[in-house]
Amino acid sequence: MSGTEKGVWSVAPAFAAKSNSFEKAVKGEGVDWATQTNIITVNPLVFIGILNAHYEMAMGKTNGLGFNGIFNWFGIGDWSYTTFGAGAEYNWYFQNHALNGWFAGPQAQVTMAMISYKYTHVDPVTYAQSEKTDTASAIMFGLGGHGGYRWIWDNGFTLDLQVALTYNIGSSVEINGVKAEGFGGVGFGPGLNLGYAW
Repeated sequence: MSGTEKGVWSVAPAFAAKSNSFEKAVKGEGVDWATQTNIITVNPLVFIGILNAHYEMAMGKTNGLGFNGIFNWFGIGDWSYTTFGAGAEYNWYFQNHALNGWFAGPQAQVTMAMISYKYTHVDPVTYAQSEKTDTASAIMFGLGGHGGYRWIWDNGFTLDLQVALTYNIGSSVEINGVKAEGFGGVGFGPGLNLGYAW
């Protein structure tokens, strides 16, 4: 067998070894998984009006059941929103080691929204103009799903990155004859959560 032929034959085992290592990494084989089965995390994006808390417990190696506390505040034009509520989720862990690794699952939530609208009021008699703010409240129900990856370190510190898609259902809100902007419908966004596992 010539040197060239030896080179051709030696490529296949090397490629197979790399492919096998990648497959093991995806499946989580050979990973030194953390043993904690409970976590509590918060979304630390307070500077953009998000402060959500999450608790989850492992249900065996492949599933987890979680509960969420929701508190957000934001503004769109002359509209201001403050929402608070609660939700639940059920997650599947594809590497068979909850609560570590890749996960995805459905989620549902109910939120109460306090909505304010600032507008210019014109007195019908004197035609004097003044700034006025009116408020209204509403309840929304959200259904959707999310997925991501979670790391748990030996000291209990946890970090997870995820994306979520939610459809919110609720009655429309109208103040002073104007329909609220950015209320209800489809919501999509990334999430970053930090916390502790035990």
